[in-house]
Amino acid sequence: GREIVKLLAERGDKVRVAQRSQPRGLPPAVEFAPTDVLNPESVLHACAGSEAVICCIGFPYDSRIWRKVWPTAMVNLLAACEKAKARFIFADNLYMYGPQTAPLTEEMPLTDFGRKPRVRADITRLWQDAHAQGRVQAVAVRGSDFYGPDVPTSVLSAYGVKNLLAGKPAIMPYPVIFPHDITYVPDFARALARHSSSSAARPWQSRGATCRSAT
Repeated sequence: GREIVKLLAERGDKVRVAQRSQPRGLPPAVEFAPTDVLNPESVLHACAGSEAVICCIGFPYDSRIWRKVWPTAMVNLLAACEKAKARFIFADNLYMYGPQTAPLTEEMPLTDFGRKPRVRADITRLWQDAHAQGRVQAVAVRGSDFYGPDVPTSVLSAYGVKNLLAGKPAIMPYPVIFPHDITYVPDFARALARHSSSSAARPWQSRGATCRSAT
């Protein structure tokens, strides 16, 4: 979320950051609203008066938590956007496709395989249904594993760059014989910003640099 806040503030947009606690280093003109995304009234208050709501939230990497909190968060956000007449832009990932043997495309069907992928597919259906019903204008921008400034917990940072800086071998938690796209966070933020004011209503994948080698 930091990169999109910085980008929107620099282009002169009025920006409100809504999360549980105020982050350090907010640009001077950026407003902060303490918000619990699992509380519908809190989300309604945070989204009031907004033209666009960009969802960059995350939860602990536990499928039991995801099953409980993601549907609630999505329902609350969509309801708040509907009331505010705000466009909904979802910073998404690629889990909803499930395991595949071909390059991922936006046209692939949603999966029911796997606990985390199933949750992401379910919440995708929520925003797609809200858009189809005319309740909310919605779009998702999908990225792969992230890397870039202020992303210390990314796979590339935690297992690769951190180890290399310490003089240790880089480790990747997936087979290195297969090309694997990595999404640069500032590029992803620019894609989110572009869709904050566009009329597109569909998922878009934010593509990284072409994978020229698997090693």
